Amino acid sequence: MVSMDMVQRGINRYMEQEIISRLPEGSLGRFAANAAKYVFVARSGNAMNALAENPIAKAFGLTADGQLDIDLAADAARESIPDNGLKVDMPVLGRMTFHRGDVDTLVRMIMEG
Repeated sequence: MVSMDMVQRGINRYMEQEIISRLPEGSLGRFAANAAKYVFVARSGNAMNALAENPIAKAFGLTADGQLDIDLAADAARESIPDNGLKVDMPVLGRMTFHRGDVDTLVRMIMEG
């Protein structure tokens, strides 16, 4: 189990190291990704509190006291990603593909606290 604070810091770190750092310096995409990260950080507390009451989030291992069963959540995420990756069209950034290994990277960053 990990705290939602650890999850938030891990997602923030993932966004910075795995997405933003790979975008060209001074590009609109990098600006947009940084802005999205800022909005995530600013709103994540309220969003995580709302998630704690969500039945789907509970099924993914989120407890009422804000703890996440990281192993259950990671296993569910890995199983949901197709063999050729999960393709997501992002405004300004274009198409991004997430693979099962990205889940492992995110989990590692969450566990680092």
